[in-house]
Amino acid sequence: MTKITIDAKGVHYKSIFKSYSMKWSEIKTIEVYRLNKYFLTIEKPENYDKFSLLGQKFIYFSSKENHIPNKTEKMSSQFISLHWRKEVWDEVHKYILIKK
Repeated sequence: MTKITIDAKGVHYKSIFKSYSMKWSEIKTIEVYRLNKYFLTIEKPENYDKFSLLGQKFIYFSSKENHIPNKTEKMSSQFISLHWRKEVWDEVHKYILIKK
């Protein structure tokens, strides 16, 4: 089972085999991307749609400035990604405001 936790300290990824954490101060890029069979595109979170034939949406966190993930990028200490949900984005946004 994989678990991703977002709290006041940062974003935490834990699976049976690996675990990674990124503090809010380490995160340089927080974006939303849409992934389908052929391409990956960066999306504006405001363009949220509940259903789309254009692919799945993900929220990602990276310790790299202006990072754009590739289709096969794996979780690491520098990259954590999870399926888009508006409630999750709202929670992330709350911590982004605290960080600034």
